[in-house]
Amino acid sequence: MTNTGIPRLCGGTVFTLILEARQQRYGVREHFAGDSDGLSEMDTLIGLAQVMVPDLKRPAKTREDTVQGNTTEFKICKTAGGKGYYPFSNRQSKKAFDDRVKGYYAEALKAMCDFVKNFIWVKGSDKQDVNLVKALLDLIERDDSINNSQVFYIMPDGKPVTKQRIDQIDGEDVCLESFLLGVWHYAIMRREGNTIGKATMNEWCPSKGGAPREYEGHMGENLSRNIRLTYLGDVEVPDQDEEIEHIEAEVVEGTKDPEPEPQPQTVNQSVNNPVVINITMNQSGNGRQYGYIADYHEKGED
Repeated sequence: MTNTGIPRLCGGTVFTLILEARQQRYGVREHFAGDSDGLSEMDTLIGLAQVMVPDLKRPAKTREDTVQGNTTEFKICKTAGGKGYYPFSNRQSKKAFDDRVKGYYAEALKAMCDFVKNFIWVKGSDKQDVNLVKALLDLIERDDSINNSQVFYIMPDGKPVTKQRIDQIDGEDVCLESFLLGVWHYAIMRREGNTIGKATMNEWCPSKGGAPREYEGHMGENLSRNIRLTYLGDVEVPDQDEEIEHIEAEVVEGTKDPEPEPQPQTVNQSVNNPVVINITMNQSGNGRQYGYIADYHEKGED
């Protein structure tokens, strides 16, 4: 494959694809009346920033115009990782986020679950959530600057998975929240920074002479792989100091093997510093309670 520099997976490109899967927005009449749906580009990027820094406060009203400008610059990959309000290039914030994903996965996963509930349109007839995952899978596969051995923390138990294995996903369950967390984590932590996606954004969202740059890309549209989405409910995060038994997670790589039918079981799972989390499958309305994250089986439409 010829290295053209397009496409590239980074914060701006992931953010742009997520914007295409937002929940239904207010119409012109509601906006004219002064109502806000909380789903603007700035709102959405603040939500993603809070996945990285959960206690990040919303900017004051007097700063929102400036933060909106920062949002646009991040989206089109003009800045290396956000400036001013956004923490995307802050070394301490990045390290703390990386530590949570690799060591206290339940905390990071809960933050992404909250983001999905607040911003992403799930289980809709137009399958925006499925299309988002396909677009991101397409982006991972086509980004030839990502080595096949590069790991992504996309599994609901926090287990790292190589790009090579991700490129083989077909006819398998994909957990929406953990998949988005793993991709967002890689995008934020990527050594080259956000500006690596500038050429990609110029192609996806061409300049309109000062008008908003809308997405005109086609990521995932020709991806023939069958993706079955699963969804997590609320995530209960135990005390980090709680002493529990655990098994060590190994990187999932290489050619996939046939897997046996899943059986009900109780598994204590962790990466590095162990955490066990409870999953409540609240989107199906059946009120089932599962003791551990390894037991979720809630599926969306095929």
